[in-house]
Amino acid sequence: MKIMIFSGTTEGRKLSEMLTERGIRHFVCVASKYGNEVMSTDPGDIHIGRMDADMMIRHMRSKGFSAGDVAVDATHPYADEARRNIRGAAGELKCTLIRIKRPSGVVMTAGGGQIAYSSMTELAMSMDDTDGNILLTTGSSELETYSSHVSSDTLKRTYVRVIATVESLEKCTAAGVEGSHIIAMQGPFSYEMNRAMMIQYGIRHVITKESGANGGYLQKSEAAKDVGAVCHVITRPDASDEGVDIFEAFRMITGCVYEPKRSIVIAGGGMGGERGLTKEAEEAIRSADALFGAAGVTGDISHPRKYDMYLAGDIINVLDKERDIHKAVILFSGDSGFYSGAKNAYKLLKDRYKDAQILVLPGVSSVSYLAAKLGISWDDALLRSVHGRDDGPAIDSLVQDIMRSRKTFVLLSGGRDLPLIAGRLNGCKEDITIYAGRNLSREDESMDVMTPEEALNYDKDGKITALFINEQEKDD
Repeated sequence: MKIMIFSGTTEGRKLSEMLTERGIRHFVCVASKYGNEVMSTDPGDIHIGRMDADMMIRHMRSKGFSAGDVAVDATHPYADEARRNIRGAAGELKCTLIRIKRPSGVVMTAGGGQIAYSSMTELAMSMDDTDGNILLTTGSSELETYSSHVSSDTLKRTYVRVIATVESLEKCTAAGVEGSHIIAMQGPFSYEMNRAMMIQYGIRHVITKESGANGGYLQKSEAAKDVGAVCHVITRPDASDEGVDIFEAFRMITGCVYEPKRSIVIAGGGMGGERGLTKEAEEAIRSADALFGAAGVTGDISHPRKYDMYLAGDIINVLDKERDIHKAVILFSGDSGFYSGAKNAYKLLKDRYKDAQILVLPGVSSVSYLAAKLGISWDDALLRSVHGRDDGPAIDSLVQDIMRSRKTFVLLSGGRDLPLIAGRLNGCKEDITIYAGRNLSREDESMDVMTPEEALNYDKDGKITALFINEQEKDD
């Protein structure tokens, strides 16, 4: 049985990857060079270029397709003509046709910050009645329709986001879009990136299609809502069509239930944010299908599919349900080997996914950062943590270590720990200096130097890493 995937979406690429992973040869057709660039199929099995029904029939016959073979329609939900051509070609050759249906996003009507339209023509004809800058995110395919139905003034206040290809740029120029209003970028676009772009260009209206989660619809609509922009949505033309997801398509083709072979990276994220990431961690995140981590660690890291969670049990629940997550990254603060949740996560994930490739990446710890900031070494220091266990016995044990050591670095649960520790140190004979680094590496980073007596009134909150230097103890 031969298989041909007509791909124009994330779903087509992922189905191709699933078949390739199982060693099942198949053919892929994409409309553009960009579509080819994101495929992992053998280049010899990919056709690049748009085809009508007759061209599809000739191409499929050249590959030996006939009755009983499979044609998969994984084109974009709005590709009406392509869908009709694929259906016609499959019918002519008596091939089994499988239509991939992308999960829909939620469309609200006027009054909820969103307005629905049935076509680009209908939408464009309403834009002259709006005020403020417009961000068009439907690409270059319908740009001519848009530009021919809006006034020159409306076009001048429209910013167009397209894929960075020569073809897209030529269409923008032909439509009369000013160069300064062309945003040529390759997605996917996260909520954070969409929001920043809307703020940068003062966007009051966003034009989009109901492209579902994989098409970035939710990230755009949420960003528009948060900046106070109206979302103008072209609804799907095939809302009533039958279709299956990629896992059911895989089962129909192979007769087997798909079980993903996963790659899971557990990485130290430094002290939080993109600035604290290593290049290795950045690359892992860039190629991941999903990013997991506490909001304080992943907050300003752009990724189209982020989960605000770090407990291994919660992550396993998501991975068990979301089978399209082949590559996952789990970020923990600091270094993965220094009082990190990575230790427990590694064990649980290894037990649950015995065939998965699980890689642990180091990160920059707050201890090494603080030491560098103060210009001192930490190779002769005692390293401790009371994070999450700042009860009486733990604090008492820590105080004993501080009394016996020259340098003691400590990860704290928060600013409240310092007065607890200082209360037990205050009045002791040792001459102790406390350095408290708050929210290290972030824009609101601060450093306080104090005595135990002064630390009794410390009331700052945030992520605190402290260094206690006992002047009575001499360096070795």
